[in-house]
Amino acid sequence: MLKSFLILIMVPLAAVALACGDEREPPSEDGEPTPSPAPAQTASPTVTPPSCPINPAACTLAVNLQAWLSAGSFANIALIYERRTYDCPGGTPQGAGGPFPLCDGAPVGEKRVGLGMARRYSERWVLSQADYVRIIGQLMMAADTSASDAYGPGSFRLYSVSCLDPGAPQASCPRFAVIFSGILRPAVIPPVGTVPGREVLAFLTGTSGGSTLIESTWTGIIMPDEAPVILQQGGTLFDLGRIYPYRLP
Repeated sequence: MLKSFLILIMVPLAAVALACGDEREPPSEDGEPTPSPAPAQTASPTVTPPSCPINPAACTLAVNLQAWLSAGSFANIALIYERRTYDCPGGTPQGAGGPFPLCDGAPVGEKRVGLGMARRYSERWVLSQADYVRIIGQLMMAADTSASDAYGPGSFRLYSVSCLDPGAPQASCPRFAVIFSGILRPAVIPPVGTVPGREVLAFLTGTSGGSTLIESTWTGIIMPDEAPVILQQGGTLFDLGRIYPYRLP
């Protein structure tokens, strides 16, 4: 009788233990915990996005990016970035190009993982995740929220999405950009050069295996004849493809 009673007690306890599970992360091959995938990010239920003019993945990303930038959650952007491993050449860069500043101070052959960024019409860099998050934060802080022009306020806001391959079908465009813009005050943001006035902040992405990954982030000037295309009416540009206006409420 006592034995039967103990069995009745132990079975529910075992079921609870299995349901709760061990919440610790399993160790990786080097003994360090393996991080869990980031939880899916969703837009605020108060935001009803307009119909997407291209691949719906572009507009889903646009909603999330606007929410993260507004909330200062810049690390969330880095979590969906395409990471590449670079073999450091050693020394310091002698000019534009190469995996710098990621590999600053690294010996020849050391491998480092970095994120790509570029200045429109200028050079490109490879950054550590920490540097990338710092730069995005400094760009947000450099926005002149007291300024405005014919295209809108000085704070960074979403203006458009684009299909990077103008010839690709709109609905299934595999590579696209989400384009923000703001008016900057004079600011020193190494290694990104900025110019006071309206600039672009574009996140260039692609889809692979059902996932959307940011491949590069561009900052840079907007030429006068480009402003209506990027910020107002849409059109085609050689580097940003076919652009469609897309603003959130």
